[in-house]
Amino acid sequence: MANLSACRFCDSSKIKILNPIKSPHFDHKYLLYHCLECKSKFHNPIEIDIDYDKMYQDIANKTTDLLNEEYKENRTWIRQRNVIHNLLKKKPESILDVGCRTGSFLMHFDEKINRVGVELSHQFADVGKKRGLNIHTDFIENIKFDQQFDVVSSYAVLEHLTDPNPVIQDLKKLVKKDGLLIILVPWHECLKEKILYKLNIQWHMFCPPSHLNYFSKKFLNDKVKEEGEFELVYSFSTSGGIFNPFRRIPILNKAFGLFMHFYDMSFMNKIAIFDHLYVYYRRIK
Repeated sequence: MANLSACRFCDSSKIKILNPIKSPHFDHKYLLYHCLECKSKFHNPIEIDIDYDKMYQDIANKTTDLLNEEYKENRTWIRQRNVIHNLLKKKPESILDVGCRTGSFLMHFDEKINRVGVELSHQFADVGKKRGLNIHTDFIENIKFDQQFDVVSSYAVLEHLTDPNPVIQDLKKLVKKDGLLIILVPWHECLKEKILYKLNIQWHMFCPPSHLNYFSKKFLNDKVKEEGEFELVYSFSTSGGIFNPFRRIPILNKAFGLFMHFYDMSFMNKIAIFDHLYVYYRRIK
């Protein structure tokens, strides 16, 4: 397979090849590309011939613990709900979560709200449906929605897609005027990734081919705002609850996890330290 000659996101020819990245799924090292124009990084999804549907089904089969998990409120989703209420200055009447898994995020909103999800795993979707949620099990581009939503969210989805640009356009079209588009992606521009690189340690978010895209904040802003329909209203980065050096020591694990939760909620999340980037856009026309 020939090397890529242009950026997969912005089509710029100003790209360079970085160190190859070992896949956690196959015995193969994927080339990592860096676009000097939009500042994003990416892999070539067809560098080797694989069955993506099978790979994701295998991944889903390894997380079957979610299928039997009872719903309970989660600090991360409570925070997201509060941010949404503050930015909208009201409670939403409708919300669409793309890549909703079992619907835990949607469950944090009142059942009177039109709560809609998109989830390709039928196993996860069935759990959400049993919880009373309206879950579609198809690619978003194949679903004919008869409405727009006050909130459209896409948490940890875009990094997996072989062609993310059309999906970003689909997400934008589904947002009402004055509504919010929320995106969460792994963020390679943070201090954590830079330190790991200096130490010659592979960043855990570099895991091709399940992760193919590592967007820069510049790319996301340019892509969402390109028609002048959206404005960036809020952003921050967190550890995602992943950074914890005391996982094998139960008491310290719990204490440090609580500390990191409050750290992630503090003013420090405005500094580019950790690798979970949340961006919020408002539709202005």
